[in-house]
Formats: sequence, C-alpha cells, structure tokens
Amino acid sequence: MKKKYRSGGSMINQISRLSGRLFKKILDEEGIGFLTEGQGRVVYALHEAAPGGLSCGELGAAAGFDKATMSGILDRMEQAGLVQRVPASGDRRSIIVVPGPSFPENIGGKFTKISSRMTELFYGNMTEEERDCIDNLLARLLENCRKAEQGTDA
Repeated sequence: MKKKYRSGGSMINQISRLSGRLFKKILDEEGIGFLTEGQGRVVYALHEAAPGGLSCGELGAAAGFDKATMSGILDRMEQAGLVQRVPASGDRRSIIVVPGPSFPENIGGKFTKISSRMTELFYGNMTEEERDCIDNLLARLLENCRKAEQGTDA
C-alpha cells in the first residue's frame, strides 16, 4: 500500500508566510508599518511585559525567536531607539530590554486591535469548538518539533 502524503508541514509554512504578510499589512494600516514583523512581535511582547522590561531570553521566548535571531533584531531596534538594553538591578552581568525613546505611543491599543483582527483573519468562520481543536493540534505539533530539535522522542 502506498504511503499517504501529508502536507501539514507545507501548509504550516504557507500559513506562517501569509500571516506574516497580513500582519505587516495591518501594521501599515495602523501607522506602525516601519516595524518589521519580527520587531512588531518584540514590541508587543515588551508592551505585555511588566514595566521593568524583560531579559533577552524572556523576550526571545515571548516573541518566538532563538538567541541569535533575537540579538540581531535587538541590535537594529536599539539603533532605531525602539528599545534599550540596560543592566539588571542587582546583577550587572544580566541585561534587561526596556522600551526606548522611539517606542511607539499608544502601542497597547494598536496591538489589541491588531491582535483581534489577526485572530479573526486566522480563524475566520470556524466555531469555538473548531478553534479549540486546531489550537490543541497545533500545540501538539509545536511540542513534537521542539522535542525533535532537542533530540528527544516526539
């Protein structure tokens, strides 16, 4: 019997690229299109964080980036004045990322609106049950990929 071809990985890749383009379009519409998609994720994570900022590792985890990618994004954002890296209080070896002087004003309201629009674009006319089901299945796929990356059984 011929093995059935599964296209889930390809579809996830396509969804990722398409949703990134949609996200960028909405950033443009909201007047913050100067942010790249990655910078938008970092800005949103910083906005959601406690007022004291986040460590680079915490910010990377919240925005979904590995350490090397996060470093490059933060370098560019710092040059643009969007963020600042400051020593953590009590441990000068640790760095905390905080909003910089050019951090967009009223970003909370804009990202709440953007998040709602992206959710509705993504899930469309799916029922709550379908939304829950797809979220659960995607969480399992993500966990499988994380295990595979760490070299453990999926």
